[in-house]
Amino acid sequence: MKRSAEEPAEGSPSKVRICARRPHDERPTFDVIEGLQSCKRGLAYVWLHYVYEPLFFRRRAEEARACAEQSPRKLASRTRSTLELEEAVDIADEEPFVARLPSNPRLFVEPCDQHVRPDVCEVQRTMPQRRESLRDSLEEWRASLLGLNERVGLLRRLRTQTWSRHFFSRVPLHVRRGSEFDSAAGALLAATTPELLSGVHVCFYSADRVAELGVDSGGLTREFFDLAIRGLVAPSDRTPSKNVVRQDSGLSNRDSSDGEPMFREQADRALMLIPSSRPRAMYMALGRLVAAALVHASRGDVALPMMLNDCLLKYMVGQPVTAADVRRRDPIYFKNRIESLLHPGGIEEMAEILGVDRLTFEEEGNELVPNGKQIGVTPDNVERYVGCLSEAYICGGVRSELSHFLSGFHCIVPKEILNRCSITFADLGMLLSGVPQLDVNEWQQHSVFVAAGVSKHVAQLHSEWFWSLLTEWPQSERAAVLAFVTGCSRLPAVGFSGLDPHFTVEVVQSQGDALPTAHTCKNSLSIPAYPSQAVLKSKLELAVHEGTGSGFDFR
Repeated sequence: MKRSAEEPAEGSPSKVRICARRPHDERPTFDVIEGLQSCKRGLAYVWLHYVYEPLFFRRRAEEARACAEQSPRKLASRTRSTLELEEAVDIADEEPFVARLPSNPRLFVEPCDQHVRPDVCEVQRTMPQRRESLRDSLEEWRASLLGLNERVGLLRRLRTQTWSRHFFSRVPLHVRRGSEFDSAAGALLAATTPELLSGVHVCFYSADRVAELGVDSGGLTREFFDLAIRGLVAPSDRTPSKNVVRQDSGLSNRDSSDGEPMFREQADRALMLIPSSRPRAMYMALGRLVAAALVHASRGDVALPMMLNDCLLKYMVGQPVTAADVRRRDPIYFKNRIESLLHPGGIEEMAEILGVDRLTFEEEGNELVPNGKQIGVTPDNVERYVGCLSEAYICGGVRSELSHFLSGFHCIVPKEILNRCSITFADLGMLLSGVPQLDVNEWQQHSVFVAAGVSKHVAQLHSEWFWSLLTEWPQSERAAVLAFVTGCSRLPAVGFSGLDPHFTVEVVQSQGDALPTAHTCKNSLSIPAYPSQAVLKSKLELAVHEGTGSGFDFR
């Protein structure tokens, strides 16, 4: 138990609560609530990873992965799950993705307010209500799939309770270090929609298949999403091929493509899908991964390490793309191909640059509209032309990948639910990727310092040192500290005030040259009492960067 020894002044960011922990002999011998929570976490861990996964789920995951990697004809038998996967891939193949454009071509060039990115503060102001609405709607969706409509009210109340967030029906993920997405893809494809709506439960394995110690109470899940997305981003000096050779079946053409990138940073440093030699079913698994992240984010648990591009977010919620989205994604293309066309005489100048007599609704041999070769671009239809041209540019090379990604995502989180909850592309981006900046004053205001075996004076002194260091450090270093303690390099959309448990720093007795340690399931950092701020700085830097294995670039 903890008791408050000092309360912060109302609205004052300069103070932080300093709590003194009771001596061991004064603590209650048994804390009922904490004991029940620990028992539930332990039982869920044993059931999911040592009973359900090896006896029931592993075979489904292996069959789904085999179905994704090779031709279905090579499978010894077809189960219900593999047949459903084949059908989903076939449907996605039959319906290549086409981005939605504004019904009025003028709105593509001059979009209205609802089609442009709003101010971050406005999104944050309405986020709590929309997040709760999405959480409740997803629970209703899950209950309806299970035929539990009469229990929706009870399930909704239970889902909001901290002690009931560890469900025995979550999807057990056995994740291999260094291959986080690929090792989990089979399980993501095999899981049913109600299972993924319950969330995932992670157990990490080393490269030699040895299970790591630790029960997932939220920290391992956050780390999994963070590492899985990072592992799919192409290096900046690598240019993806636009012409990836594929076989006819979306479930075939598999050779050593594990680890191949599926995302690339755009000019705005946000992520967009890229083509690869991976089977298309793996893009469906990626969509399910992002959907599972959104399920956890609706409870305030998860934030992806990087933003998704506005175009991709709009595809997910069904909003039309505009010229502003093209400008954010590729300002050079926008300037040379879009903006220049809209100037007086721009059509004739572009025709001369491209070496054609007349500019038509055709690009690189592909018609932008039916019979586009015969339709010339004029001042009357130039706005329609730039809209079609932009759609072809942002989707043309990845239509198949987008179709499978969105199929996987909407299978778990239907577009209708997002629209019913008034989730815009900006809301979805913040829910998935969290708050864009780490404000030290807000961080401090919603944190707790605990004097664990040291005096309150020593804890207060370390508190001043700690917040002073974070104030001096750049965003990338603050993100590294946040990732070290919580498992997320970005702050979830709930903000520091919504972190559960609150961000906590324990100052413990000095233990020689011991480094600070973190408990991600509790959002807790333990700092040994150091003799000076300089020592704290060096020890914290060493722990943060050596503990995570790499630095974090805050995005």
